[in-house]
Amino acid sequence: MFCGLHGDTFNCPAEVAETRYGVIVEQQSLNITDTGAGKFRGGFGVTIDYRIKNDNNFLTCAYTRAKVPPWSLKGGDNGGFNGIDVIKKAGQTERYAFATGLTLDEGDIVRVKTASGAGYGDPILRDRLSLTDDMKNGYVSKEYAMKVYGYSD
Repeated sequence: MFCGLHGDTFNCPAEVAETRYGVIVEQQSLNITDTGAGKFRGGFGVTIDYRIKNDNNFLTCAYTRAKVPPWSLKGGDNGGFNGIDVIKKAGQTERYAFATGLTLDEGDIVRVKTASGAGYGDPILRDRLSLTDDMKNGYVSKEYAMKVYGYSD
């Protein structure tokens, strides 16, 4: 039994997961989404891809915040959503928030995506230097900055 990610348990290092649990950790990154805008932007969740190494495994998951995002305060934008994408070896993708006994076989990928946080305060009031840094670092696209933060060149 392997708990890849859960709020009440420690994150498992990739090397430990790969050695003990029959998975290969192919990706661990920020889950950068166009959500959570605010004077103080919400933080990003994570994306972790687990490639299954053997046939006849199963997945059970239960994620809240899959339909109702984290809510904002004082005029900010709501956060993102939690969920799991199962990318089958044949190529089709299935999205889950709740599943039990879902069969996984060698080559399938389980992509865990955790939600971004919600923003606090009106996005128009975000410090321009912070917004410029967000765009430079790839956290916010220029189009999103123009639409939500009122950014202009």
